[in-house]
Amino acid sequence: MTLLWPTVRCSFMWSRQLNSSIPSFYIDDVQITYVPPPVIEADLPSLHEALKDFFPIGAAITPLEITGVHADLLKKHFNSITSGNDMKWDATEPSKGTSDSPTRMLS
Repeated sequence: MTLLWPTVRCSFMWSRQLNSSIPSFYIDDVQITYVPPPVIEADLPSLHEALKDFFPIGAAITPLEITGVHADLLKKHFNSITSGNDMKWDATEPSKGTSDSPTRMLS
């Protein structure tokens, strides 16, 4: 699955009705445009290869970033990845004293 981000443009009008403290918000003239996925610059040196004598290069990722052009960039520039938000306390311990197995991320 490749995730494509469209460009969204619109005009809006902000108005306040006389007898209301809540403003009205109108959106009009919405235009959605297809934006092709970016192309990887193949001639750039790999970050993890360029810095291998100093330290490893890692990234925290989400499941959306392991496919398509994002996955290609990860493979080229990073030699270590970790699951981003899935390893935070609220994901691994939903309530105090209870554990939620981190292996659920792998399924």
